[in-house]
Amino acid sequence: ERRSSPKPRKEANRKEAGGKKTKAQRKAERDPNKPKKPPTAYFLWLGVNRADIKDKNPGITVTEIAKKAGEMWRSLDSDEKQEYESKANKMKEEYNTAIVEYNKNLAQNPRPVSSIPKAKSSKSSSKPSSTAYKSSSSSESSD
Repeated sequence: ERRSSPKPRKEANRKEAGGKKTKAQRKAERDPNKPKKPPTAYFLWLGVNRADIKDKNPGITVTEIAKKAGEMWRSLDSDEKQEYESKANKMKEEYNTAIVEYNKNLAQNPRPVSSIPKAKSSKSSSKPSSTAYKSSSSSESSD
């Protein structure tokens, strides 16, 4: 015999079982003071060359830009790549130094739980629903 109701969602089961956190929960736990990871050599190169790719290929979509850029990056000479790779390595060393300092400070002064920003709920709204509307003849309106 077939069930008429749909299967329960996996997310609900995970939450009850203490499984994976939702995207909003993971985002809420991020510390704004934590150093950002540096871009890779490819992304440094892409930042410089994205406009040229768009100019040479008018009307190209974002995914097509990414594909074209990937092909161009793979075809670059190692000398040309070396410039971006050395910049990326320097940025990565700076990041590693900053993250060590950040972790050292975090160990000495852990963030209080209350300072973690709460995730915004997509279901909550400041507008009352149509069923929550009360008419002026309601007994609650008189004081």
